[in-house]
Amino acid sequence: MSDVFVDLRKAAGQDRASRLMQIIPQIGSVDILNITVERLDAHETDEILEVLVENGFEYQPKGGEEAYNIVARRIH
Repeated sequence: MSDVFVDLRKAAGQDRASRLMQIIPQIGSVDILNITVERLDAHETDEILEVLVENGFEYQPKGGEEAYNIVARRIH
């Protein structure tokens, strides 16, 4: 099991989903995917969540003072 960290704070809109799609094939069945976006963009994560669900992930959003995080893992 390993933690994979993806920082999407500099990406916007569909670019976030595209970057995530490039990383998903590298995520194993026991790995944890940690995604970070700007806290102010937390309400604009629909495309990220759709990519996760379409690729068999469950996720938990976690707010923070400086960033907004999404922790995801594959559904077994």
